Amino acid sequence: MLEKGLREKIRVYFDKDLDSARMALEEQYKKYDEYKSALNNFMKADVKEDIAEIDSRMKTRVAKYKVFDPKKALAQQEKDEKNGGNSKSNGIFEKYGMDADDMVAEMERLRESEKEAREEVTMMQ
Repeated sequence: MLEKGLREKIRVYFDKDLDSARMALEEQYKKYDEYKSALNNFMKADVKEDIAEIDSRMKTRVAKYKVFDPKKALAQQEKDEKNGGNSKSNGIFEKYGMDADDMVAEMERLRESEKEAREEVTMMQ
């Protein structure tokens, strides 16, 4: 009889401890989910900010060179040289210390660099 009562008391205490442990574990799961969500939102905002900064820098660089189509500028420059005339586009490449092929190569390098940066930022999300 005494043994049966002790078993019952132990079982009650064990069930009570088990329930409190389960509730604590559930609370930790909730806190972890909140933390994960907050961190995810923070990272997304940080990535968007980085993308905006990259876009801003690229626009600044493009505005610095102001050569929208180097091939057309080269064709215009060659045409002007043949005609012996002096046009607005004459010397556009000399202004930056590059010839047309160098300018085209630089623009392609910048495009590739931007593409790689965007892919890297996308992978971080």
